[in-house]
Amino acid sequence: MLYNKQKGCGNMKLQKTFPSVVKYMGSKTEVLDLIEKGFNFFKDDEHKEVCDLFAGSATLSAALRNKTNVISNDVQMYSSIFASVYLENYEWSKYPDITEISDMAYQRVKKFNDTFLEYKNKFDYNRELTLSEMNIQEEEQRKLIEVDKWGQFDEYYLFTKCYSGTYWSYDQCVWIDSYKSVIDKFKDDKVYYNLLLACLIYAMAYNSQSTGHYAQYRIPENNSSKEDILIYRRKNITDFFERKYNELKNFLREENAFKYQTMAETDVNCLEKLPEHTLVYADPPYCFVHYSRFYHIIETLVKYDYPKVKFKGRYRTDRYQSKYCKKTNVKEAFEKMFKGIVNSKSDLILSYTNSSTNTIIFEDLLSIFCNTFNPNGITEEMYCKCKERCENFFKDQNQEIVTILSCEEIRDKGNYEIAMIKKSYNHSRMGRTNSKTIPVTEIVLIAKYIK
Repeated sequence: MLYNKQKGCGNMKLQKTFPSVVKYMGSKTEVLDLIEKGFNFFKDDEHKEVCDLFAGSATLSAALRNKTNVISNDVQMYSSIFASVYLENYEWSKYPDITEISDMAYQRVKKFNDTFLEYKNKFDYNRELTLSEMNIQEEEQRKLIEVDKWGQFDEYYLFTKCYSGTYWSYDQCVWIDSYKSVIDKFKDDKVYYNLLLACLIYAMAYNSQSTGHYAQYRIPENNSSKEDILIYRRKNITDFFERKYNELKNFLREENAFKYQTMAETDVNCLEKLPEHTLVYADPPYCFVHYSRFYHIIETLVKYDYPKVKFKGRYRTDRYQSKYCKKTNVKEAFEKMFKGIVNSKSDLILSYTNSSTNTIIFEDLLSIFCNTFNPNGITEEMYCKCKERCENFFKDQNQEIVTILSCEEIRDKGNYEIAMIKKSYNHSRMGRTNSKTIPVTEIVLIAKYIK
């Protein structure tokens, strides 16, 4: 897509309200104002592109629509779908009414159920169920992974076979497969295809009985959990699918006049392909939980490749394991990322949240940050000053931004000025504990190229 504007990131106002397409841990929606201040640390004409290096749910793409040129990267393929949806332009008049798509899915569901009559209406949740009856019904569906006859109908049975009685019911899985079979008919129209796929991902998320991710599904352990799970088992995919389509249609009416590109690379490979003087935003997964564990099923829907699945969570056996999530590898991973920024003479805005689940403490991160961006310019005395400024910065509740290492201090010894901005907020725990949120301090570390 051609663009007709040249605009940098200074004085940028991010879009703060937009439709979400997935429940996502670590989504930056709550701290977009902090990221915006990071962008505005730079001048208007300093950058032609912003690269979201670990795009995830593509929140930043939504916030940057019609603001600047965007390169959205994430090693998980589903992220490219989200970014494309937020950044594309649409010819709404040429698309069929969304109810036509749903009707096509319904017709496929009907034919599928007529083919496998032994399962039609077998797993009924719209009735009173005892705890024992509920668990028997759930277990019967989970055993369908052992059934091999699904391919007698067509090639769209992945969710019915692998995930019935887990995150979704058998009936919901039949609908998911049916919507995928319909959506695939539009593969030649990539813009529309991605839009429909994002709507299905959203519908899946809000019909799933898990806690907002796919690390594992819940087992009814008492009447209370049984009733809660029943709420989700009784939902239907179509309501959420159509609602999200109409919501996105309303949001995406205005033309995006800027370029965008999506990539599905590791951070190191992506950085090697960036133009010089790109502004890179990085929010790597520096906690011990792998995002490929929490969102493996979204990747499976996008690939629809019938992977081998294992364990209770029915994970892909080939799911990506990030080095940032391993304490033994995280320092090296950050060093390589920072060196990639330096090699392209780019600028960096790095998000960091204080948390007990982090694989790297802030002091270690700061040391790598300072020494990688200015390998010949940081003496021990200078680093101690940087550390002291950070400590005082965290203690001062009223101070929002601090320059840790100024260009005057570096002079001819280094290439990067270093600053930091902070914000305190309540971070969502996605239902993992009784407490829905936890207070955290979010910061952005800034490395600004000065030569």
